[in-house]
Amino acid sequence: MISNNYLFTNLKECSMKYRVYSLSSPLKKGTQTLLSEGAVPLPDIAPGETGKVHMKLPAVFFQGDVLELEAYDKQGHSICNWTWPIKYANEYFATQYNKHISTSSASIKKQNGEVTLFANDISATFRNGILIEIKQKDEIIPLNNGPLPVGMKANFKEGYEYMQGNDACYIVKYEGGICSCIAARLGICRMQTYNQCDRPNQEFLSSIFYNHFSLGKQTNYSYCDREYNGSC
Repeated sequence: MISNNYLFTNLKECSMKYRVYSLSSPLKKGTQTLLSEGAVPLPDIAPGETGKVHMKLPAVFFQGDVLELEAYDKQGHSICNWTWPIKYANEYFATQYNKHISTSSASIKKQNGEVTLFANDISATFRNGILIEIKQKDEIIPLNNGPLPVGMKANFKEGYEYMQGNDACYIVKYEGGICSCIAARLGICRMQTYNQCDRPNQEFLSSIFYNHFSLGKQTNYSYCDREYNGSC
């Protein structure tokens, strides 16, 4: 559906274009490629009226990742553009994720107050409980400066790291409104957060991704997965 909000101009005097892009994730350098573009015919719609627009999909449409529509006024000036994903998140991730499985162990490095976990060409660096940087080989993944508590105070208390089998683990504890145990584990990444008041089973859910790297595998979690055991 499309609406004509002009006072005097019929919509058929304007124009619209579509573009289909292939857009790789930061795991694959984040390059953008134009696969197809063309005109979207606008119907005869009087000012203040609403109608339907029909767009013929190009043959490569489902090979793309992003659809862009751009509208132009009757002088050919760009008015606005809109973009939508073509694939669902899981489908897109499946095309971008490197499924190579390594058999080497993870490792830990401490330097200048920072703790870095390594596994399968991926590294995650933390300082005082904050994720500073994630890299795959020499490429920086744009996920950092978290987790940050919302609606409560949570002061960094301590952080420590250890090896568990082939997995490198980093544990952070907080004090304040929550007493949190956040495990960034290159093997299993899980977040356990518990309210330190008298409601021990209330779990604080976070929307921040915690990355899990183990022998080449990567998983994302944003939930608590261990029952309260009386302590953090």
